[in-house]
Order: sequence, then structure tokens, then C-alpha cells
Amino acid sequence: MHGLVFDDIGSMVWKEVAAPGLDEFHNILVKISAVGICGSDIHGYLGLTGRRIPPMIMGHEMAGIVEAAGPGTSLKKGQPVVILPFVNCGKCEFCKKGKTNFCTDPVEYYGILKDNGGMAEYLAVPEHQLVPIPDTTNLVHASLAEPLAVAYGGARKITDPEDSPLLLFGAGAIGLLSLQVLRALGNRSVYVCDANERRLEKAKTLGAKECFVPGNALPETVRDIIENGGFPRVLDAVGVPATYENGVQWAAIGAKIVWVGNACKTVTLEIPDIVMKELTIAGSFIYTRQEIADAIALINSGSIDCGILVELTEKMENGPEVFRRLAIEKEDRIKAVLVNG
Repeated sequence: MHGLVFDDIGSMVWKEVAAPGLDEFHNILVKISAVGICGSDIHGYLGLTGRRIPPMIMGHEMAGIVEAAGPGTSLKKGQPVVILPFVNCGKCEFCKKGKTNFCTDPVEYYGILKDNGGMAEYLAVPEHQLVPIPDTTNLVHASLAEPLAVAYGGARKITDPEDSPLLLFGAGAIGLLSLQVLRALGNRSVYVCDANERRLEKAKTLGAKECFVPGNALPETVRDIIENGGFPRVLDAVGVPATYENGVQWAAIGAKIVWVGNACKTVTLEIPDIVMKELTIAGSFIYTRQEIADAIALINSGSIDCGILVELTEKMENGPEVFRRLAIEKEDRIKAVLVNG
């Protein structure tokens, strides 16, 4: 078997690696079809976060086809599946309450830290980490189920049946998926802010009410909202000081702010703005098992256009060059996906 090995900071190599075998726990062998490259993979490749520890195989946004199944399993060879990368214990207090994203004793996290992920030809996983999908599902699109679940988790926390104006920071993969989820949940008044005008064009195509670049003259509609009290809802899918600060500044009295982006460790905010406007600020950490199941259902229903985000599809063996282009040359791709076969 071959795998894309992250062997050192700034270095990837496609080489022969040990093939995974089945055991009592890892009882399904999946032939990997498609793996999305996450922004966190790029950060890990550059050595910025410590969340990827070489040598290891990255890849936590995965879809594939069952290749072999161990005794007592129900899935059959040839079944298309999405792989859930976070293996929670199922026994701790949080798991029992359905808050699986807060599991206190996680078993594995494929493609994170030192646990090998899906940037290889095969991966052996427990059957309960697989979600079967229809044979007609585009597996490149299905690989976006994991980031879609991240977006769904944040959007669900801030949806409003009255459709009050919502400010969304970010038109990257998570931002554009958040926009689509918000609209699928009935939110039509979504204003998108991003520094990349090309990506904002995608947001317009996907139904954003208004798109604008920070630092430029604000559109009249956005200026009117801010001058008349501010945005009742703010969703930050970027997570840098400027978006945190502007989110607090442009929020209305009593507004709710949800942070999904997590790109910096510390930020300085005007505490009086938070206290005197009685803002509610909430984080949204990855997703629960139910949320990723809901995300896959959205893909299956046709409510989410994953294809519009995928701007680069390359063979897995070309992964070293793709990472170099994305990380070193800063090639602008909303979502790049590596495929086998």
C-alpha cells in the first residue's frame, strides 16, 4: 500500500507503507476514494500548530468504499461510506449525553496529531465510524461531510426563525458551507465579509444578501444596519483578531456571537462593548456524531452544493506537489481534494 507521509515540517512523500490489517476493533477496511485538504492540514504541514506530529499520514475529511469486512459486521464490500475521523469512547459523561465532541477519553482521531488518516490507499476503522451513503453520491463531494458538520454545528447554534440580519465572517470552505446551512435552515438575511473578493463572488452565487471586503467603504445596507444598532447575530468562520474585534463592534445590543474559526490563541477585545451590550459569545467545537449525520443528510438531500467549493482535484500521489502549492506558493483554492484511482 502507498500513503502520503508527512515526514517532516514542510515535507510530504508518497511512498510504500504498511497496509492496515483488520482486528476486533478496526473491523472494516475502507478503500479511500477522496480526502479533502483542510486548512489545519496546511498549518500542520508548516509546523504552525503542533496538531500534526511527523511522521504520520494526514487526512480527516474522507470518503471511500468498503473493501473488506470482519466477522459480525453488517456492511458489505462495495458500500460507499463517509468515515467519521473522531473516535469517541462512548462511555464518558459527555458521550452518554450525546456531546461526543467533548469526549474525555478519545480512542483515535484519524489524521490528527500522530494518528494516521485517509491520505493513503486504505484505512482500517471500526464499523461504527462509518456512515453508509447512496451509490449515486459523488465521493469527492462526500469527503466534505466533515467540514460541513463543523459548519452545521455553528450555524445550528445561531439560526433564527425570525431571520434577523446575520453577519458571517469568512468565505472560505467553512464560511461558504455555513452560508449554505444557514439558508437551508431558513436564514436568508446573511451578510458575508471576507478579504478575498473572488471568494465573495461564490458567496453571492450561493445566496448571500450582501458581500463586502473589510476596510473598504461599507455597503449602504451594511452601514445602515450598524448605524441603527448593529447585527443581532454574528458567526465567525475565520477566527483572527480583526474578525473577533469587528464582530463585537458591529454586534447589536443583546446580540449572539458564535465563534467557529480558531486561527489564533489570544485576542484583545473591548470588554465594555461586551458587558454594556450584554453580548452572548459562544464557541462551536467541531461536531457531535448527530451533527455529522445531519450534515450527510443535507448532502444526500441536495440542499448543499459541495461542488462549487472544490476548486482542485488531484491524484493522491501528487500530494507532495499539491501541499507545496497550497502552503508555500499560497495558491488560492477554497477546497482541494486528493483522490485515489
